[in-house]
Amino acid sequence: MRLHIQLFIISLITLALPWAGCQYVKETEIALRSGQEQAVQATANAIASTLTTVTWPSVVGEQVLYAHPLNMPLVIDGYHEDWPFFNQQINNFLSLKKEPMVMRLGAGGDQALYLHITYQDDRVIYQTPMQRSIFASDALLIRVQKGNEHQAYLVRTPAPGKVIAEQILIEEKQIILIPEPNIQGQWQETAQGINIELRIAHQQVGDRVAVGMVDYDFINQVQTVGALFSETVIGEDSLIAALAQPESIPYLLVTPAPHLQALLSPFASLGQEVVLVTPQGWVLALAKPKNSALDEDIAQQHVVVPYWQRTLLHWILSSSTPLPEWSLQSGRVNSEFMQHVLQNSLASQWFQGSKRYTNKVVAGTPVVQSDKVIGAVFVVNASDEIVSLTDKAWLGMIGVTFWVITLVVVVLVGYAILLSSRIRRLSRLAEQVLTAEGQLAQVFPASKQRDEIGDLSRSFKVLHQRLWDYMHYLQSLSSKLAHELRTPLAVMRSSLENLEMESSLSDSAKDYVLRAKDGADRLRHLIDAMSEAKRVEQSLAQAEPECFPLDQVVNGMVLAYQDVYPEHRLQANIQPGSYPLWGEADFIVQLLDKLVDNAVDFTPAQGLIRIALKQEQENYYLTVFNQGSSLPDSMRDQLFDSLVSVRKETSSKQHLGFGLHIAKLIVDWFQGRIMAENAEEEHGVIFTVVLPIVNRYTPVK
Repeated sequence: MRLHIQLFIISLITLALPWAGCQYVKETEIALRSGQEQAVQATANAIASTLTTVTWPSVVGEQVLYAHPLNMPLVIDGYHEDWPFFNQQINNFLSLKKEPMVMRLGAGGDQALYLHITYQDDRVIYQTPMQRSIFASDALLIRVQKGNEHQAYLVRTPAPGKVIAEQILIEEKQIILIPEPNIQGQWQETAQGINIELRIAHQQVGDRVAVGMVDYDFINQVQTVGALFSETVIGEDSLIAALAQPESIPYLLVTPAPHLQALLSPFASLGQEVVLVTPQGWVLALAKPKNSALDEDIAQQHVVVPYWQRTLLHWILSSSTPLPEWSLQSGRVNSEFMQHVLQNSLASQWFQGSKRYTNKVVAGTPVVQSDKVIGAVFVVNASDEIVSLTDKAWLGMIGVTFWVITLVVVVLVGYAILLSSRIRRLSRLAEQVLTAEGQLAQVFPASKQRDEIGDLSRSFKVLHQRLWDYMHYLQSLSSKLAHELRTPLAVMRSSLENLEMESSLSDSAKDYVLRAKDGADRLRHLIDAMSEAKRVEQSLAQAEPECFPLDQVVNGMVLAYQDVYPEHRLQANIQPGSYPLWGEADFIVQLLDKLVDNAVDFTPAQGLIRIALKQEQENYYLTVFNQGSSLPDSMRDQLFDSLVSVRKETSSKQHLGFGLHIAKLIVDWFQGRIMAENAEEEHGVIFTVVLPIVNRYTPVK
């Protein structure tokens, strides 16, 4: 595990302090919420007791048309953008032609009924003076029922704009139309069909209302769309018969009750939101507080408390089970909580607040008259939200604790990252001591820091310096040995020659002398090989570079090798082109001598040796391939070191491993690279020399 991760884990122990504080805050929050619930329940119980003698609208059945309360006057223009709930499709109906009708209802403060119809019709037919009957055009039909009394109104227009509303009377199968000024509205044609917006005075509105379209087309077909009758009526005669003997309207019109609204206003002024609903959940009255002082305090707390602290508080205090939503947008409270209230008397529950990271408590109790539940009253906390009285204080504590922990973690992790970076840097320097060619780097930068890591870095530097001195000693050992052994070897050689000239030597003594001379010759060959690498280094240091054609040098050497090694097949593969190179041609000759001599030793008789030259981008590629045995994988990195050889001694010729070492010295002088790899497909070994076209000897233009 990384050092900075270990220190980070250790720093997490400091989280025990805020955890203990959070546990205390949770207990405090639970106590405050319990007190809030009791206060709201007491208010709900008090309101319910005042409603036991109040006249209560009767809502029976589930087929209801609900008129939403409108808090502002509407402009009757045929458009629904000014409706506060225009995105809600309150009532949906479908025609036989699959053309939908959407109806919205609203109850104004003047007790008038506002109606908006959106009907999709691919062909709109307007009223004309010459039409054969009153239903020979598209129209809106409204049925109203007051007790057992039925009335019907026809709304149509000769063109988009103001509508014409008329009451329908049928006497002896004759239709009489009477203008109705209490119904006003606008008819707008859209790309999808028709928009109709109406205002119906309260005296024209009954207990039950049915609204629908009379859709007419040019093939003498009339059909109704909407909630006009229990089933769709098709045909003009059938429609007249249905109006002449009207059936009971199943849809009960439910509108907010003004007298109940007035009773709730005093309780709302105390900072409570109060809702009265029917047993089916339809809202009869809704009273909200207006600009209370508590609202201002809550707004100020939302401004003061930082967003990140509020997010942290919500995460700590929120339960694993998400809270349900409390919404009255549909005009109906339809939840398990309401059913629980109707069946089990006083109850309360927490819901999601209208703002982020806030909750609200709702208390409900049934309203009972004559031992019968006629509805329920719900009391919501002020402004639909509850702000804990301890928020500001404890969030301040959380903020301080958070910053302290953050500072500790950042300091520890930062310090760990600093230590890790120093250790990684030391590790990289240690890895870079050996170059890709296996050579020891000349410099190891030591740290100046006076700590354990600095001491370790300086210890590595001392170790590197000792290795460098030892490597330099080994590199110069061959030349020193060659120099020191040459004189004793000459004395030994001359002494053996003089001894051989003595006539008194026996035959066995002469054999011993021959063996000693052979050993001296082998020792001289070893000294010459060791001296050769030193001479090459001196030649490279004293060289005078010039530009020469590399391809001609290579081609000439291949021709010479073909004569020198007739027992092998030597081939040249030089791509056409110009190969100018700055340096010394003699060094290329020595390089080829070493590589070809190495190839000849490993190539069987009549085996192939191929010398190739090509140019790719900014480099020349000189390759020497020979058929034969493959290179051991363990020797590839050491192949170009001195005194390293993979030959099997099968003759008296000595191979001390200086040839490829000299080849690498020459390639390094040209600022190139040399590498060896097995050629699996051709069963051999290929040596590749990469020479840059532009090297340090190339004149700068």
